[in-house]
Amino acid sequence: MPKKKARAARKKKPAEAHEHLGARVTGYKIDIEAGLNLDLKGGGLRYPAPDDPLYTYRTLLTLYGECIDPDERAGEIYDFLIVGDARAARDHLTVADIQDRDRDGGPKTRLYRGVEIPVYDRPPGITTMFPGGGKRHFQCYLPVPPQLASDMLTALAAGAAPYMAIHEHKVGRKRWIDTLTLQNTHPAEE
Repeated sequence: MPKKKARAARKKKPAEAHEHLGARVTGYKIDIEAGLNLDLKGGGLRYPAPDDPLYTYRTLLTLYGECIDPDERAGEIYDFLIVGDARAARDHLTVADIQDRDRDGGPKTRLYRGVEIPVYDRPPGITTMFPGGGKRHFQCYLPVPPQLASDMLTALAAGAAPYMAIHEHKVGRKRWIDTLTLQNTHPAEE
């Protein structure tokens, strides 16, 4: 009697969940830097490439917040490091950059109502939220274009953005941020 072939175990897709969080901005810290490229010092693992900039300019904005909505998450503490750096920003990426590829490297498509549409490998979010110094403390690192960091700082300094709205996307055990918004309206009222 011939032996049956063992089926390859299917990789189980991690569970996904979306949640909209509202937080009160409790404070912020800023560092605005201008200087020589630190990679010029050498000696470490990193040496500058010939096309690296000689001077570096960046804005570091740390947002501190406390979750106020939904009630079951109220009291969570957030520390978000927003880095305004032209080299770190990903605003040059397009949707075409995330189109799935077949095994030959060609763009993948699927048929939908007789029309071929592209298949995209959607990133899970713009950055991850990782545990901070306590059970209900989360942090993130988010590189953004310098203008956005400047706009956030202007709104905070004017007292015009006392709230954060966070669209959290949980994939398995990882917490991703789909959208982070500074705003002047209470997130629960949206």
